[in-house]
Amino acid sequence: MGSTACSRQVAVLLRQMDPIRALHPKGESLLSQPAIKLGRSVLPIFKLSRLFFKKLYRENVKLEEVELFTEMCSHQLFCLHSSIEDIIESISMLSFSIRDADRLAPGDTCPAIIQELNKLIELFQPHLSLINLYVLPNMFPNHTATHNAFQAVQSFADT
Repeated sequence: MGSTACSRQVAVLLRQMDPIRALHPKGESLLSQPAIKLGRSVLPIFKLSRLFFKKLYRENVKLEEVELFTEMCSHQLFCLHSSIEDIIESISMLSFSIRDADRLAPGDTCPAIIQELNKLIELFQPHLSLINLYVLPNMFPNHTATHNAFQAVQSFADT
């Protein structure tokens, strides 16, 4: 769900920043060079958000060792689920601000982007703690992490 929406936003932004975008049949508006630079600077945020959702869902589906239940309370699970829509909305607004950078008044673009970036930080921050506490330990059991740590130490000692 989240990774698909992020992928769409990345595709739209990349298509608009494409140097041969005049050849695209959809007749999308051309971005100025400053807007393209702005889009390129924000593109990693889209890609990291997409990666966040992909990893969260893919790892839970692939790993058979993952427990079906966590110690997360219903409220924490609800908050994680409901904020996904807020994250996607914020990413969409960020993409809109970049695509419309040439049409908006010059003073409107920067505050809009800063506002959405701050909103994304606020939305992701509590989830990083929840993921570190509840999701990652289930995805990577302690014995695997300990075994990998011992292998790394042994490899370092051998060199």
